[in-house]
Amino acid sequence: YKRNQMMNLGWNLFTQHPIFGIGANCYIEMIELYNNMQLYSHNNYLEIGVNQGILSLLVYYIWYFLVMYKLIVKLKKGEKVAVGFLSFLILELFLDIWTVSYSREQFILTYNLIALYAYGKNQNSRVENERGITYEP
Repeated sequence: YKRNQMMNLGWNLFTQHPIFGIGANCYIEMIELYNNMQLYSHNNYLEIGVNQGILSLLVYYIWYFLVMYKLIVKLKKGEKVAVGFLSFLILELFLDIWTVSYSREQFILTYNLIALYAYGKNQNSRVENERGITYEP
């Protein structure tokens, strides 16, 4: 079974059940029904879309873009490490076309650490008031 065939089947299933999908991890079940093989879609977008529908797909990737936005803000404030994290997330968005990442523990851990950094305080968050007193807001 070729990747493009698995992706075509995934797209067909998604278009038949776009809102809520066919159920968690049911793509594997559908492949098994058609081909007596347990395979997944090899595409994160289709895997989430087929299994949980477009609502879950949107929730999953909106969080991605919120974290990326925060990283861009940090980058504009001069935090150079943000470019590496931002590059990682952009690369992962690209790789999600050929792999399923939402269930990989290593990726979940890495992504959550990046999100913690993105939503954490800026390194240069100290402020000096008119009296010369430095504090963190």
